[in-house]
Amino acid sequence: DVCWRALEAAVAMVPVAQIHVLHVMVPTDHASPGVLVGNQTDATRRAEVHTLLQTKLAEHGADGAHMHLALGSSPPREITAFAQEVGADLVLMTSHGRTGFKRWMLGSVAETVVRRATCSVLVLRRRAHGVDPAADA
Repeated sequence: DVCWRALEAAVAMVPVAQIHVLHVMVPTDHASPGVLVGNQTDATRRAEVHTLLQTKLAEHGADGAHMHLALGSSPPREITAFAQEVGADLVLMTSHGRTGFKRWMLGSVAETVVRRATCSVLVLRRRAHGVDPAADA
């Protein structure tokens, strides 16, 4: 996935010890299938994501990076607040590359972060890595 290429790009730019990886989880809705059918909670999701992130960091040469999980209804707000909190010089993120109606309906996390962040933001586009954004359709 392109997001892991962004991590590899970060590893190529700075020492791993200076990298902060943030994953923002939207709170669980009481009507979501994981809650209705199973025993999915924000705590169980957090544990699963934590384990996945540890594995992915190691796979992509970023073992030793600072890993953070945030729970919030607005990923752009969580990202920009976190960047300010840790004094980030750069936010490196990917974009799904949605256009037209999907972008209008779903918005763009990357675009909002670019507008609101107090530091520089580098957005890697899916197309730049040979991934067709139309595949998300």
